[in-house]
Amino acid sequence: MNRHQPQTNLNREALNHPRVGPVLNVMSVDLECWEQLVYRRLTGRTIQCSENVIEATNRLLEIFEAKGIKATFFVLGNIAEAFPELVKSIHGLGHEIATHGYSHTVLDRMAPPQFREEIRKSVSLLESITREKVIGFRAPEFSLSQSMSWAIESLAAEGIRYDSSILPTGNAYPPASERTIPKLSAGKSIIEIPPSTVSFLTHRILTGGSYFRLMPYPLMRRLLRTINNKGFPFVFYCHPYEFSPSALRVPDNGGSGMKVFKTECKYNLLLRRVPRKFTALLTEFKFASFKEVLAHELSV
Repeated sequence: MNRHQPQTNLNREALNHPRVGPVLNVMSVDLECWEQLVYRRLTGRTIQCSENVIEATNRLLEIFEAKGIKATFFVLGNIAEAFPELVKSIHGLGHEIATHGYSHTVLDRMAPPQFREEIRKSVSLLESITREKVIGFRAPEFSLSQSMSWAIESLAAEGIRYDSSILPTGNAYPPASERTIPKLSAGKSIIEIPPSTVSFLTHRILTGGSYFRLMPYPLMRRLLRTINNKGFPFVFYCHPYEFSPSALRVPDNGGSGMKVFKTECKYNLLLRRVPRKFTALLTEFKFASFKEVLAHELSV
């Protein structure tokens, strides 16, 4: 087999041992600016990060502090560049800082050299702020695939030890409730821990982000218990804008009236209920950062 062809190697020892006590689940945050992303999606143009991301992130941090939770924050490089003190504050509270890339460009729209430069730039920036090695990556919109050996090589070359990007689809990749710990290999190995999903008809649906906002909490609770009862960690993700204290608004000149209206309706639906549901989630289940949950695998 070509050594550059990604393959899934199962580290069966890691997660097959019986667990003692409650399962430790993974809490992750994709730190990005909602206004910036929807403006680009609607107009094709880029604007600066909004300071609203600071207020929303601080609200999320308060919930974590109240519940004693340490999470992994996958931080966009342009957020770190605009608000380095925010990243420093997150890290100072004991949360892990990982990279979400620099510009939130999906991987299939970047040439390999551009991707390598984005990773190098974002990692360097984050490490200059935290003075700590960045070892985790999540691709924008979960756009990394097992066929992208060039991307896996670039991640490994920049010191990335684990990834949380590849969505389980069909039989190509086991769902979170059934897996051990797979490794992506392209010369060097990277641990792959994707976000948890649930099967629905012919699709797999994510169980974080907007799906969590729209999903009834009793259903979310049942999904977590089902996975935990099998002895596996649940990998949850969210965004700071889902904790915005006020309604999300598209910036001025952000597109036609109907498109703006539909976008705001889509993201504001049930938004006010998120903090309460999220607090209930943290009360009922144990969560920690990727670094803590993967401590054994990262040390071998």
